[in-house]
Amino acid sequence: RNCLRKAIGRLRRRKAADGSAGKENALDSALSETFLSVLEHGVRRTVRTGRMRCMELIRLEDIHKTYYLGEVAVPVLRGISLAVQAGEMVALMGASGSGKTTLMNILGCLDHPTGGRYWLAGQEMSRLSPNQRALVRSEKIGFVFQNFNLLPRTSALQNVLMPVNYSTRNGSPAETRRWAIELLERAGLADRMFYQPSQLSGGQQQRVAIARAVVNRP
Repeated sequence: RNCLRKAIGRLRRRKAADGSAGKENALDSALSETFLSVLEHGVRRTVRTGRMRCMELIRLEDIHKTYYLGEVAVPVLRGISLAVQAGEMVALMGASGSGKTTLMNILGCLDHPTGGRYWLAGQEMSRLSPNQRALVRSEKIGFVFQNFNLLPRTSALQNVLMPVNYSTRNGSPAETRRWAIELLERAGLADRMFYQPSQLSGGQQQRVAIARAVVNRP
């Protein structure tokens, strides 16, 4: 917990220093503020529930994934094993066609491995049914897509609220709406929350996507 708090402090000091550079840092500032708020929420939740300081959030053991084109087997993942601790930031890098998207789909519970085992926050994912994986996605995972994937004729606020419709742990509609508005305000979009995606810049659309990813408090 102390390590996380020190990391938050360093990020806030860096954010304050960068803020003196002017308006060109507004996007980075908004994004970092959103990230810090989510990280702090995780720290508080860890304190309240008495979880271990270095809880293992993700664990993969000998993950394999093979696709079949007719009778031809195409192996994509061959024995991937890794562990990611809560609060740790990890970048997945590799050449085109190396299996990054396949691995991300498995981590995001959009797909299941051909072999091996996958745990998310202590729960095994590799043998869940599609409906069970969908429930996990709605409660434990927030997706930020490269191309935003916002609903085109829907306001920024309604885009942020969309995942709430699929969650089983909703609060009252008024509380949920206030939380979505707060996320957009933190992202610097208080005056754009009723704009449609076509009326927003690329950076603004990305911030809407980030707010949508955390609205269910994954």
